[in-house]
Amino acid sequence: MNLTFNAQQIALRLAVAAAVGMLIGFERESQHKGVGIRTFSLTSLLGTLCALLGTTFAIEGMGVVTILTLAVSLKPSANKAPGRQLGLTTSIALVSTALLGMLIGFSQPPFFAAVSAAIIITMLLSLSEQFQRITGGVSSGELRSAVLLGLIGFVIYPALPDHSIDRYSLINPREAWITVIAVAAIGFLNYVLLRLYARRGLYYAAVLGGLVNSTATIAELASWVTGEGANALSMGITLSLLTVLAMFLRNFVILGLFSPASGKLAAAPLLLMGLAAVLGIWRLRPREETEPAELDLDSPVSMGKILRFGAMFLAIQVTGTLAQRYFGGAGFLVVSLIGGTVSSASTAAAAAHLSAHGELTPQLAATGAVLSSITSALTNIPVWARQTRRNDLAARLTWITLGLAAIGIAAVVGEFKLRPHL
Repeated sequence: MNLTFNAQQIALRLAVAAAVGMLIGFERESQHKGVGIRTFSLTSLLGTLCALLGTTFAIEGMGVVTILTLAVSLKPSANKAPGRQLGLTTSIALVSTALLGMLIGFSQPPFFAAVSAAIIITMLLSLSEQFQRITGGVSSGELRSAVLLGLIGFVIYPALPDHSIDRYSLINPREAWITVIAVAAIGFLNYVLLRLYARRGLYYAAVLGGLVNSTATIAELASWVTGEGANALSMGITLSLLTVLAMFLRNFVILGLFSPASGKLAAAPLLLMGLAAVLGIWRLRPREETEPAELDLDSPVSMGKILRFGAMFLAIQVTGTLAQRYFGGAGFLVVSLIGGTVSSASTAAAAAHLSAHGELTPQLAATGAVLSSITSALTNIPVWARQTRRNDLAARLTWITLGLAAIGIAAVVGEFKLRPHL
């Protein structure tokens, strides 16, 4: 027996082992599985006791738990309903609980690894329905997107050179690629959220779709704005503002992720424009209930989209760097305005990248991201006009978006006056 532990240490280990077993067992019992709180608690305690007795007992105890679990899970019982059988998932959880108990017996307080693993195991077990909902509707293209995300992150990235490949020090492939990976991951996460929650209503679809691709989302949502009355007009304005609000949030996250200093400076303009959009949504929202909606948006992670985003990102980065070198800050801001008409996410990522590497001041990068977001919002208005063929909607959206732009530009000018040295 391990005599290095005193009575208090042994009592603490047994208490933590019992708590870990009860946590996992409670989840299994709440799902009406074949075993529950008592079995998991006893298994965890058995693991801890075996560890306290020594390595040999731990190995033997692990073997006994595994054999018993296999025997029970493989033996059908006529007295139990199918849902009460000891399934594969519960069997693995039971063996894992024994390992957690042993880990508690061998390690020192606060038993971080064992407790963290127990929480993760319980979370995975409790999310069974959510996982089934996701996998049940996953297409082969979406599965390829997830695999491709791993490919560009763990295979392509390490193989890229980590130095400038041109004489003007404009392009570092590895540094550029990490930005592409991060933006692709953000886009894919937003797409998963869109698949999970967009069916709850048009408002959910507008927000989650705006996080993925605001222009494509508006093109899809426009078909839901039907009729000639005031309610249809209010619906179009509300959906547009929700989509733009989500786009502001996405660009802020991208900017702050790669250049925290720029993100802090862009927070005020983007926040004020976002608050103004929220106020407009509250005042102009339609009074009737929204219908459920499902946006037909493709996954943002495909080789073609990644290469296009990478090319756009590099183009903005290179032109922005050259504009900054030869024409000063005004040159970069012009590039940001133009870039926003194509991809505000690419422009925000390029601005953050340049700021992080000293090519731009944080304030110029923040200003460029804000201007590209404004341009993107303005670019969406012709999409509404073309899809809905409603001039009144396009006119109202133009004035509202120009109002948002005025707020954002005023906030940027205020930042320059308050912090002229940045």
